[in-house]
Amino acid sequence: FGTAVGAGTFPLSVVVDPLGQFVYAANDTTSDVSVYTVNATTGALTAVAGSPFLSGGGARSIAIY
Repeated sequence: FGTAVGAGTFPLSVVVDPLGQFVYAANDTTSDVSVYTVNATTGALTAVAGSPFLSGGGARSIAIY
């Protein structure tokens, strides 16, 4: 078990990319997306520089292709 990592205000969607390298949290109230790298050994999350990133509107969900 690791240390808790806070997202933005009112995260509605949390997604891990297919390779397990990044986690994205869509924050509705603050209209931004928090992005974290995932430590491959421990699973610990570290915020990406500049995160959270503005989404241009209420961020409610995330899709990764």
